Amino acid sequence: MNNISEETTKKKQIVSGLHLLRDYLSHSNKDSLNLSSQTLSRLKSLSTRLSHSGKEINSSNSQVDKNKRIKDLEYAAKNDKELGSVDSLRNTFVFSDGSVESELMFVGEAPGYEEEKLKKPFVGPSGQLLDKIILAMGLSRNKIYISNIVKYRPKIGDGRQGHSNRKPTSDEMSLSIKYILDEIEIIKPKLIVTLEELQLKDFWD
Repeated sequence: MNNISEETTKKKQIVSGLHLLRDYLSHSNKDSLNLSSQTLSRLKSLSTRLSHSGKEINSSNSQVDKNKRIKDLEYAAKNDKELGSVDSLRNTFVFSDGSVESELMFVGEAPGYEEEKLKKPFVGPSGQLLDKIILAMGLSRNKIYISNIVKYRPKIGDGRQGHSNRKPTSDEMSLSIKYILDEIEIIKPKLIVTLEELQLKDFWD
């Protein structure tokens, strides 16, 4: 019983730490971090714990099957006429990046200027910082699954906004939420880290 309690406490500490990291990334304009050896050790221990948990579940879902389901979902989202015709969103589709076999999933709100340009989530300044954090965990970006709720960059005014970005509205996220929920169902991550100021719990109902 004590072992279960200790493990639960450790998991809560990990989640709490990652939420703090999320908040830091969302409010910081820095492109680098100074991490102590103790912090690096803890980040690496997280990737170890993830790799040793629930392997039986992952083994029952082949990578080929997950890849196909994600590709099918991407096609469905890209060809969703209702979603693609929202006037407040731009017209460049940005889906996900990373491994369908990942046990760690990062979820953001919507693509920005850099993401729209490269058609990949989290490749701007905050994404570059996130990559460094992932590297400090002993992982690489291609081993993590990263996606956004909204699949199009939110429009400002008539869309001639240069590098400027804005947060998606709750209506824009509500229209898109079904796809991120399907992604979660397919990937079946052990841990979901919400980035920016996103609270997924607001959309579960």
